[in-house]
Amino acid sequence: MEISSMEIPKVILLVENSRAFGRNILRGIARYSATNGPWSFFRPEAFYLHPGKAAIPELEFIKKVGADGIIMRETPNTEKILSLGIPTILSSYLQKEYTGAVQVLNDNEKIGSMGAEHLINKGFKNFAFCGNRKFFWSNERREGFINRAEKAKLQSVFVKEKYKNTKRSNQHEIIRELNEWITTLPLPIGIMTCTDEYAQYIAEAAKISELRIPEDVAVLGVDNDDFICDLTYPTLSSIELSAEQAGFECAANLDILMKNPEYSKGEIIVNPLYIKERHSTNILAANIPEIVASLKFIENNIEERISVQDVADYVCISRRSLERLFANQLQRSVFEMIKEMRLARIIKYLSNTELSAGEISRIIGFSEEASLSKFFRKEKGISLRKFRKLINSNKF
Repeated sequence: MEISSMEIPKVILLVENSRAFGRNILRGIARYSATNGPWSFFRPEAFYLHPGKAAIPELEFIKKVGADGIIMRETPNTEKILSLGIPTILSSYLQKEYTGAVQVLNDNEKIGSMGAEHLINKGFKNFAFCGNRKFFWSNERREGFINRAEKAKLQSVFVKEKYKNTKRSNQHEIIRELNEWITTLPLPIGIMTCTDEYAQYIAEAAKISELRIPEDVAVLGVDNDDFICDLTYPTLSSIELSAEQAGFECAANLDILMKNPEYSKGEIIVNPLYIKERHSTNILAANIPEIVASLKFIENNIEERISVQDVADYVCISRRSLERLFANQLQRSVFEMIKEMRLARIIKYLSNTELSAGEISRIIGFSEEASLSKFFRKEKGISLRKFRKLINSNKF
């Protein structure tokens, strides 16, 4: 049955496409519309580039279109737009709570914890977080990072969040300031940043003092923005978020809101999916030969059903001595490390190949697909099928 133009919902999109997060939100919206629409989308030209002048044109644009719904990031007019009473989905980054909209929020503590876990697994004992304290989401990522690092009872976490000048036209000043900070830190050190953009700043700051990445400074960002991560030298490791799935949920919720304005789902949560490792964290930093050898052995043989005794035999020390080293230096058992590396390898196959769950189970060394599925759900709290669907929805 054909749908008349009068029946097609008019949806305003106030979402930037200059960064991976916004682009993935838009992809998710487009995917929903393609299967549940059609919708007519409207975007005021470069609305986010003129914050000082955006108020009147932006509101006039919304009224002129006669919008049925809005999906937006924050603008200088957020409160005024919400007061229009148009069904709205809001992904905020300046203020955490609003009324009058279904909100999109990141699980920032989990993002920070995943970042710390990655650097801990690399054998680092010194950690740092680089963020911007004016953003609530950066503060929450910092807390998640610090809590996980401190739980491991490792050395202190250093934090950098205050800058003399944060204007975009003075990025070189931020980089120089970060260089001054890095030179005061104990090396080697693992640094997580609040976004890929800040990871790029850290990489450039390290170059000024000829610090090696990742040997001296390992750097991990957030958003897995290919344009930033692949253009930076060395290339940047980053945490992939479920932003496209969140975009799909934004559209699904808006669809319901446009049909039933009284509907209220609450919040749409963006979760960390996995870490896309590139050169900037591709290192084992432990300075104890037995641990370095153990970690390399586990990584090289993770697709076999290796045991703790296999690892001990390889490094030629007793199992008890090896367990003591891991507990003292990495705050985890050898078995836990084998399990974490096996999980990372499974995620790598799920995200980078078309192999079926059965094929992956045979490669990784599980007796059957059901065993792999049970292991994965227990560790990640999600099924293999759903996890792969989330990953695929966040790809180009």
